Amino acid sequence: MRISNIKLLSDAGRLKLSADITIGENAHSLYFVVDEKYKDFIVSDATPFLASIFIGAMNRGEDVDITSPINKTVYDNTSKIAGLYKSWNLGYKTSLIRASDFRHDQHKGKAIGCFFSGGVDSFYSYLKNTKESSEKITHFILVHGFDIDLANKTLWNTTVSHIRAIAKEAGIKVILVETNLRSITDPLVDWSWTFGSALGATALLLRNGFKKIYISASVAESELYPWGSHPLLDPLWSSEHMRIIHDGIEATRFEKIKKYVGPSPLAQKYLRVCFLNKNNSYNCGSCAKCIRTMIDLSITGNLPRSKTFPPHLEMKRVRSLDTRNSSGRLFLEKSLQELRLQHTDIELQEALEYALTQSLRPSFKIRAKDYIGYLDKTYNKNRLYKLLTRKGLLH
Repeated sequence: MRISNIKLLSDAGRLKLSADITIGENAHSLYFVVDEKYKDFIVSDATPFLASIFIGAMNRGEDVDITSPINKTVYDNTSKIAGLYKSWNLGYKTSLIRASDFRHDQHKGKAIGCFFSGGVDSFYSYLKNTKESSEKITHFILVHGFDIDLANKTLWNTTVSHIRAIAKEAGIKVILVETNLRSITDPLVDWSWTFGSALGATALLLRNGFKKIYISASVAESELYPWGSHPLLDPLWSSEHMRIIHDGIEATRFEKIKKYVGPSPLAQKYLRVCFLNKNNSYNCGSCAKCIRTMIDLSITGNLPRSKTFPPHLEMKRVRSLDTRNSSGRLFLEKSLQELRLQHTDIELQEALEYALTQSLRPSFKIRAKDYIGYLDKTYNKNRLYKLLTRKGLLH
């Protein structure tokens, strides 16, 4: 692989940093776009592009040639990142980085950022920061092209309006970033193994302006497993003067909702967890992630006050959950454990027990769906999945 031709262009009040990414015989243009008022935050070197493709290069066992300047600290850390991935025994290979121009950052930023999607984890990081930290978050960072497809302008605009409303009430600024990163990396490696480095790439793009940026943890320290965002991994994308902090491993998802997220009036008005967004809905209320969140909001007594979800939890949706995914199963087991401790909501307990038991014996329908999903991912770049999701036919 090769990273070359770094360009920073201004157009209509926006700055676009791009690079040519050569993979085999094919050349691609990978870009990041930011509002021009944040021009002093941007570092126009190859470092964010290396972070973007490095995990994919390791997955394919390809070296990376770089013809532009790169941050020396990040370059040094890539050997540690590679060592961590290889220690997980996932089949990742050694990738050499060949570059000749290494530089140390001189600029020291003052801002404190948090990647903020409006979900449970990022809401927890923000709410905890307001209560427990002397250094307050000054900027939310929201990226178009990660969990919201670039083609989905409707959902993006709705999400932006909600994040801006949260930020206004919180007295925080919002940095919007647009990137086509996933169009380059998805064919190289599964998103679950590279989303942390994608966040790292965005942080490195903006590193002149920040002294620290929070990436919110998905699971608690007691629940850790190899994953694209990890407390041992995320900080390795830091530079000399910009630290990336993997935040929130002290709390389980249920504990986050119980302590800060569920009771928060802001979260009750704007919480967004959905990954399907059927018919451009903010939260569809029927996908696994929505249902898991509604379960914990219900257990803590906050579901009726949550404006972005249906007010009632349907037991048939709980019973039909596919709980074979390790992280999803872990969250539901924690919810069931809490219900048993409280000796409450026997109907929900029984629905969770059924879901956790039945998924160990998947039906023909689930097995067929898995096989079609495998074919779509392997040979069709998930086009069928994306189409059915946009049409609201998949949940």
